[in-house]
Amino acid sequence: MSQYQHTRIKHTNAPAAFVTESAQLLIKLINDAIAARGRCLLGLSGGSTPGPIYTALGTSSEVQWDKVFLFLVDERYIAKEDKNANHNMLLNTILKAEKPIPEANRILLNTTLPIAECVADYGARLQKLFHEYGPADVLTLGMGPDGHIASLFPPVVPAGFQAEPLTVNTQTEQFAVRERVSLTLPVIQAARAHVFFFNGADKEQIWNTMLEHSSEGATRWPALPVLEQGRTTVVFNT
Repeated sequence: MSQYQHTRIKHTNAPAAFVTESAQLLIKLINDAIAARGRCLLGLSGGSTPGPIYTALGTSSEVQWDKVFLFLVDERYIAKEDKNANHNMLLNTILKAEKPIPEANRILLNTTLPIAECVADYGARLQKLFHEYGPADVLTLGMGPDGHIASLFPPVVPAGFQAEPLTVNTQTEQFAVRERVSLTLPVIQAARAHVFFFNGADKEQIWNTMLEHSSEGATRWPALPVLEQGRTTVVFNT
């Protein structure tokens, strides 16, 4: 596990502290990027855990939101208005703020397109963003009970390890929405900072299981290559 020793670990033991500390961490990373490069490319993951964090983040007056470009790390292939869509979650959290990220700075999926076109269209728009400004500055991530990150489900399909195209269509039989769109692992790895959020002792157990079985590799545990970059912070609430 020595290659993961540079991962920064933070612990909280109350929901309010978890939300506050997580939001403050993101605010610092965003502002560091703006100070260094004049903008922040912010990629957010969905799920139930980060919602309150994104709400707190969006209400912050410490961030110049017009200098933030927002995109999704992954999405369910459903209408953006669907309660299970990550797009919908953003609309009800960070984008619900009084002064949200400008619409022109939002790179989100068009799930009205056929799935193959949706994946290609999203990848092309992200490619344009990264070509102009460089890789993502900040990515948030979680981990499912099976060890997946983004929508890269073990065993991760070969296309999930390709640098181009930037996006991949994946499927899962474990959750309600089968068809997914995800950034590929090289795109996730390239981000300048990664933040994992884990809420609950069961999530910390999954994390520890991954580290104990790291010899199984990235196909089984796609978070491992992210940790190898040494630019990761993990926030646990237990």
